[in-house]
Amino acid sequence: MNSELVLDPFPQYAEITLAPDERFVGRHGPLFLSDRTINSLLPREKLNSWKWICENVHTHKGQPFNLVDFPWVKGICEAWDDPAVRRIFMMAGSRLGKTETFLSLMLAAQYHDPDVGMIGGSTEGLVSRTIGDRFYGMMEKTHATRELCPPLHRRNRRIVHTLAFIIYGAWSGSPTTLGDLDPRYLEALEVDKWTKNNSEEADPFELFLERGAEIPDRKVAGESTPTIEGLSRIKKYVSMGTNKRYRVPCPLCQHHQQLRRNTSGDPTDGGLWWDRQKDGTTTASIAAESARYICEACQGEWGEEHWRPAIRRGVWVATGQDCDKQGRVTGRANNHGPDESFQLSRMYGPTFSFSDYARAFARAIGDPELERSFANNWDGETWVPVQVEMTWEQLAEKSCIGEWELGTAPAPVNFITSSIDVQIDHFVVTAWGWDRLQRGYLISYGTVPTWTQVKEWCYAVYPHADGGRPLPSFVNLIDSRDGNRKDEIVEFCKSVNKTSGPFVWPSMGSKPGSMNLRMFKKLNIDNDPNVARKPTRSDKIEGMSVVMINTTYTQEWLDNALARRKPGDPMSIILPQSMVADQDFFEQLLNESYDREKGLWKRIDETKIPVDFRDCVRNGRTAAEVYCNGNWTRIPATRPIHVETKQQLEQRQAQIKSDKERATAESRSSTWIRRPKSSFRRRAT
Repeated sequence: MNSELVLDPFPQYAEITLAPDERFVGRHGPLFLSDRTINSLLPREKLNSWKWICENVHTHKGQPFNLVDFPWVKGICEAWDDPAVRRIFMMAGSRLGKTETFLSLMLAAQYHDPDVGMIGGSTEGLVSRTIGDRFYGMMEKTHATRELCPPLHRRNRRIVHTLAFIIYGAWSGSPTTLGDLDPRYLEALEVDKWTKNNSEEADPFELFLERGAEIPDRKVAGESTPTIEGLSRIKKYVSMGTNKRYRVPCPLCQHHQQLRRNTSGDPTDGGLWWDRQKDGTTTASIAAESARYICEACQGEWGEEHWRPAIRRGVWVATGQDCDKQGRVTGRANNHGPDESFQLSRMYGPTFSFSDYARAFARAIGDPELERSFANNWDGETWVPVQVEMTWEQLAEKSCIGEWELGTAPAPVNFITSSIDVQIDHFVVTAWGWDRLQRGYLISYGTVPTWTQVKEWCYAVYPHADGGRPLPSFVNLIDSRDGNRKDEIVEFCKSVNKTSGPFVWPSMGSKPGSMNLRMFKKLNIDNDPNVARKPTRSDKIEGMSVVMINTTYTQEWLDNALARRKPGDPMSIILPQSMVADQDFFEQLLNESYDREKGLWKRIDETKIPVDFRDCVRNGRTAAEVYCNGNWTRIPATRPIHVETKQQLEQRQAQIKSDKERATAESRSSTWIRRPKSSFRRRAT
């Protein structure tokens, strides 16, 4: 058959044409083949992703890829094209084009050599937006792939179906979307935000990395803004790879260096520098106006006018390698292998400047939340939690400034929560008052030996310093981690919980790093196999939930409240002066610290000092978050005062007395509660 024109959905394949007299010789004579058939038999031409992206790719907004403002993408493209590289990981600050870069690589690969792909994200919504809004938009705006883009009415936001390839969407928390698929091209978005539904599931990112592992030329690309040191997935994989940093030449001496902030306080050490006041401090305006970069080699200063040209001449340099003044990389990477990894800060971003960076850093100083955000989103580095280093006497002197008596709610308190920590033969209890600025005031604390007293604690009301109506505890959380008493805890909560309040719910700490920035998550107790036995229809109680507590978030909040915030600051804790000599309480608060190597909070003294009260403080804070559902602005600045009449006071006191008598009667007739065989004693460990 003579060569003929064939309508080909892959126009890039039609690179070889045959004249009518050209032929292949077969066993039975000459064979005349079409161009498409010939091209299918020949090996594919090696793809130059950087060149293809620069010449073809448009963003979903219709703008061409900007190779001038994003020169560092070239090194990532070269790693993608290298057949020896299997996986690519990028840890960077936010708004630096990570997602746009990896979507462009996916588009280039599918255009050149179509196959099954997968785009994974932290949530179904993120994946849906990425595929539906960004990837389809890129396909449509990019001329080379426009014909492959399905029409609007056929664009599935979870699966990309074209005549040439298919790309599946997958997200954490849904094991079904991460299994039974063999994609050749995989892209993972914001991997540090991936979570799982319960502690018995495998890490969703590990499941993602296993997809298509048997394919020899598989390509995996994962990107994320980092989170906490020791818990960050992207930091782990970047450290295991080549761990490359982008070095730019000094416009004065041509010495290549990584752009960084000066942390030593000595300008001769180089880095981004700005002026200080006489006392060594700075302000956002001073920092922004005086920001300039100092070369670490020649100490020459250069400003914004030298910044972009220097970045365009930068090169990626791995750990263990070096770079000369001509930009030639020498040496061998320490982690030379199939994984390439990159790190980048906002100091390289085209939409940011030295002034923006300096202003943001100056504003973050002294605020733990802003400092963490700066480390993650601006520096593109993990956040290392504060280390609390003080004696119990120092903590007591600092925290015990309250002028109220235990058992009374001070004037600023707007609502109260309680937390109960369950031990083998006793219960540790605390009650906390909260105001609109998320400040916690200790109302009462102690230990009780029986479930009856726990019930009384949950139903307790506390007189208020403003003279108004006493406050009850609106949300009570009971720690249900102890497997020996979990069934008792669930049954107790069912027996005392009221749909109109107070709410008495079991709680459980989550696996560190599994909930990201959410302090809590409520689960239907009847559907959670980790809480108790499978319920029957008659067991179900509408409105009953188990509260999953973000261990990492609450531990970090407490350490900041102890070490970095003064009592009275927003999100601080304030204790009454009468507690200043309670050594046991303060030693428990200080008996956990962050282990940077393992990414966990561990006990300092594991033999003599428990952490029951520390857990109660964290759980009490979580109960407050549950009460206001994370929106503290709904809490009024001052609570309305309702002065009771004498008749209302008598009625309320009679009701309290009746509730106590009924609780005592129920406890005597109950058979499911296990009572301690010995007298009460504090557990030592």
